[in-house]
Amino acid sequence: MKQGTHYGADFGYDFAAQTQQPSLGATSFGTAAGLVALWEARQSGVTVPQRMIDLAIHRLEECRLPTGAYLYGSDYKYIPNLPANRGRGAIGRAQPANYALWLWGSKKVGEKESIQGLELFFKEHAFLDMGRKRPWPHEAWYQTSGYYYYYDHYYAAKLLDRINPTDRKRFAPQLAEHILPHQEADGSWWDYAMWDYHKPYGTAFAVMALLRCR
Repeated sequence: MKQGTHYGADFGYDFAAQTQQPSLGATSFGTAAGLVALWEARQSGVTVPQRMIDLAIHRLEECRLPTGAYLYGSDYKYIPNLPANRGRGAIGRAQPANYALWLWGSKKVGEKESIQGLELFFKEHAFLDMGRKRPWPHEAWYQTSGYYYYYDHYYAAKLLDRINPTDRKRFAPQLAEHILPHQEADGSWWDYAMWDYHKPYGTAFAVMALLRCR
C-alpha cells in the first residue's frame, strides 16, 4: 500500500499490470472491508495513516449512487447502468460499504441510510439467492455471484450492532432465515466452490452473522 512517501487507497483488482499499488480502480466492497479492518486496527492501538483512510473513504463515497446502491468499483462509473450496479445487483455490497462509511463518520452514510440499505437487502434478497452456489461468477440475474453471499450477510449482521433496537429486532429474524436453512449435512455453510476453503470461510461468516441475530 505504500509508494515512496504516499499512501494509496486502492483496495481492488490488478489483472494485468500487477503493480504494488493495484493499477485498476478500487472495488467498493474491497475498500469497505479494508476500511473496517483499518478501523479495528486503530482501535487496538495500531498507527494507521490518516491520509490512507481519507483517500479510501473518498473512493468509497464516490462509488455510492444517489439510489443508495454502490458501483462494483470506481472504474464502473462509466457504465453505471450495468446490471451489477443496479439496486438488485448491488444490495449485497451496500452492506459492507454502508457499515464502513458509517463506522468512519462519513457525512453521506449514517443510521438512516444503513437502514434503507437493509430494507432493500431483504426486499430484493431473491437476487442474492439466485447467485448462491452457481459455478460461474456473475452468471446469475443482475450479475450476482455466489462467493459473496455470506460475506454480505456478515456485514448486514454487523450493521445490526449499530442500528436502534427496534429495527434490529425487525431485521435479525429475517437475516437468520436466510442463513440457517442452508447449513450442510456436515455442519458447514458454503456459497461457492472455491478450491478447498469455501467451507471454512462460509461457515465462519455464517456463524459470526448468526451470533448477531440472537
